[in-house]
Amino acid sequence: MSYAVTDAGEGDMKVELKKLDELADNIDQLASEARDCDTLAPEVKRLLDVAWYFAEKALREVNGRCSAHSSSGWCACCAHFNELKNKAESVGRQL
Repeated sequence: MSYAVTDAGEGDMKVELKKLDELADNIDQLASEARDCDTLAPEVKRLLDVAWYFAEKALREVNGRCSAHSSSGWCACCAHFNELKNKAESVGRQL
């Protein structure tokens, strides 16, 4: 997907990108907290993981990289993203 914008729209895009980054962080935190109720509502964690995947995917499309890439070679963010890819894309096609 291309995100070419005019100079006039660049400020709006930066604001939206910042909000998307904050949203991805919030979703990630909520998904972590949802582990505590996995017995009663396992779907909550799974759906939050899917929401995080799509927020992270959009950030990667704009930035051209992972939102938290580690320079050590292995990246937990990239590993989680790749782990969720097939399931999340399947859910995304259903929406």
